[in-house]
Amino acid sequence: MSGLWAAQPRQNEFLVNHAAVYEGFYGGAAGGGKTDTLLIYQASRRMAYPGSKGLFLRRRFTDLKQPGAALDRFLELFGGMVSYNANDHKATWPNGSVTQFGYMDSDADRLQYQGAQFDDVTFDELTQFTELQYKYLFSRVRVTNQVNADLGMRGQVRAAGNPGGIGHAWVKARFVDVCRDSVFVDPEIFIEQPDGTRFYPDRVFVPASVDDNIALMQSDPQYKLGLMMLPEAERRALLDGDWDIFDGQFFSEWRREVHLADPLMPPAHWRRFIGFDWGWSAPWVALFGAQNPDTRQVFVYRELSGTKMHDSEIARTIMEASRGERIEAMYADPSIWSKKNMTSTAEIMQSVPGWHIRMEPANNDRAEGWRRVHEYLAWQPDGSGGIGQSPLLVIGRNCVGLTRTLPTQIHDQIKVEDLDSDGEDHWVDALRYMLVARPVVTLGGGRLKSVVLLPR
Repeated sequence: MSGLWAAQPRQNEFLVNHAAVYEGFYGGAAGGGKTDTLLIYQASRRMAYPGSKGLFLRRRFTDLKQPGAALDRFLELFGGMVSYNANDHKATWPNGSVTQFGYMDSDADRLQYQGAQFDDVTFDELTQFTELQYKYLFSRVRVTNQVNADLGMRGQVRAAGNPGGIGHAWVKARFVDVCRDSVFVDPEIFIEQPDGTRFYPDRVFVPASVDDNIALMQSDPQYKLGLMMLPEAERRALLDGDWDIFDGQFFSEWRREVHLADPLMPPAHWRRFIGFDWGWSAPWVALFGAQNPDTRQVFVYRELSGTKMHDSEIARTIMEASRGERIEAMYADPSIWSKKNMTSTAEIMQSVPGWHIRMEPANNDRAEGWRRVHEYLAWQPDGSGGIGQSPLLVIGRNCVGLTRTLPTQIHDQIKVEDLDSDGEDHWVDALRYMLVARPVVTLGGGRLKSVVLLPR
């Protein structure tokens, strides 16, 4: 290693205090020393366990090779210790251990590691990966050397990243929401050990910001100033580590404190309707909305979802949930009326005994649909931190899928007026179908200026 490297307190917490945790995520804000942390993790594992194998990943290999990026930094730190083969992107340590650098640009790229085995896998900028890519690599993690296994080595997964990106939603749900600064143990997943005890995979999220990187603040104090000068969305994400707002966010109007309300069953005289997005392996989603006739505000009061359910089963689930309610219509993706040489999904659902909801193909113009969602999310502050113009859309806190995925949508890199459909967009598609069927609210030729929020 060229020069001396000393861990900052948060890095030490991640690398030492949580060294035994199966799955760990570090960072959140910019400047916390994420890449160094992952590289030191790789080095410590390789040197501690002779003959071990680690995989270090970025979404694209060009990201690894950029000046000052992970590969440059790795060679700066360890170039005098390892033998690096640029053709195979492989670094061999003096004790026979190997660090393999790789990428997974598309979901299909994960299959290039089929059959490979690694003692640990490290993801740099995790929010640039899909959940499928991330979870698949767990199947490649095992202790590859029995001697190391006898020494107590465990297979592990480590990652770091910032808010934003295609993986923002699932990373936030997996780490930020459940295990900030504490170890989370999933009680539903375990294996029986030979001695009868159970092994539960555990995971941890250690947040870090530029203020936690004392060395950086001493060597380059202006770095924080640069973060402070960013536009609000980027500043809140990269300086504050705020996972509810980030650069590239498609629905930048979203504010949890503005758009969420306590669960409420709408009065019987409110018009009720459903937005429906079909799915099989991906979730199907039904959002139930109601419109206040006085304020024209739409309240999403219920959501249903599931996977690998037959069309008739989906219909019965929706019927049971809406028993006793008068639903005006269900607006659905027009593709469910496609026959494809067989009975369509729409026909199957409407043929279920007792089905009483009128089904209509939604306007599937994505640009028009997203404009309508933006319109209903829009609000304006009053200048003193309060709400001057309330939004026309309020969502019940019980609608956890919509609440989780709506703020995490990002712009498509090519069609910037569209969102990136590689993300988890099933709930927002259902919302789009629902709202594009609602009239644009106007009063005297302009937007409705005074909307009373539903009780919170």
